[in-house]
Amino acid sequence: MILYNEILLWDYEEVIYKTVSNNLFGMFSTKRGEIVEPSFLHIFPFEGSQAVIIDQNEEYWMTDFNGIIDPLDDESEALYKSFIIKNSRCNCCNDVELQKRCEMCNGRGQIENKYGSRQLAKYLGLT
Repeated sequence: MILYNEILLWDYEEVIYKTVSNNLFGMFSTKRGEIVEPSFLHIFPFEGSQAVIIDQNEEYWMTDFNGIIDPLDDESEALYKSFIIKNSRCNCCNDVELQKRCEMCNGRGQIENKYGSRQLAKYLGLT
């Protein structure tokens, strides 16, 4: 499902949205269609021409507009590991009636990022 409230990049020619399926995230372009199928624990918004992604092994990588993945330098990885990962906003979050019957988020208006919850619990020493 394309998350229209989760814009990873907007450059007037195309918009890249976050997608979600089975608690994994991918990327969809309005110009090119699916760039990366949902296979990541998290995708940070683009900064310039690259975005940081977290794979299913909890490793941090850099990706570009085409979904090409490159290693992330140690300094950047340490920085991104310190970020608290938030839940994603569901498509229903701006419509109360739609939110009441939304099956994707069960009416919460947000899609829980389970990796973000685990990361926060680890940081707080709860696990």
